[in-house]
Amino acid sequence: MHKSTLHHSKRKNLRDDNTIQDTMTILVEQIKACGSLDESEVEQIQSVLKYEIFLKNLYLFESSRICDRLYFLVSGSLHLFETDHNEVKRIKQFAVDGWWITDFSAFHSKEPTKCKLLAFENSICLSISYEDYFKLIEHIPTVSNYFRKIYQDFFILCQDLFFAAVQNDGKGSYLYITEKYPALLQRIPLYQIASFLGVTPVLISNIRKQIFKKQD
Repeated sequence: MHKSTLHHSKRKNLRDDNTIQDTMTILVEQIKACGSLDESEVEQIQSVLKYEIFLKNLYLFESSRICDRLYFLVSGSLHLFETDHNEVKRIKQFAVDGWWITDFSAFHSKEPTKCKLLAFENSICLSISYEDYFKLIEHIPTVSNYFRKIYQDFFILCQDLFFAAVQNDGKGSYLYITEKYPALLQRIPLYQIASFLGVTPVLISNIRKQIFKKQD
């Protein structure tokens, strides 16, 4: 287990105004895909975003803390996980470039999280507080539409993974990931994919061997 280094993110000495503006533009363009934004709305969005850099193996938050921020990953890799009573790490979410991540249940309930969020690679994030998030979705319809789509896509992912796992004992889940998120497999070690899917690394290895054998 990595030593706790909560909130030891590097900021001012690793950034400049142009870099911050560029990262915010990436997110604004994503939001604009769900509707129009005028100049004042863009300024309102940018004013509440917090630019942060987390070095590899640093925690963004740990268990038993109030989870009050959403993180948009500009670049890098983040893993949300929970440790069970046997001290086994169970991965619940991944995030790579362009994805949102937090403990969504704890975030919306404003209760302490049972999870930890770890930077698996050096990562650049834009984060937003609970209060500012709800102000934006209340006052800017396009932002509301954007986050509605984020949650819809997340729900569909969870549903598809569940049914794929039920039908194929884990093989279907892995095949679903390879089809829908091939880039994820290039960034995340297989043993962590196995933890996320609730299967053993041996099963993932056997599935890959079967796939490669059919391709030969």
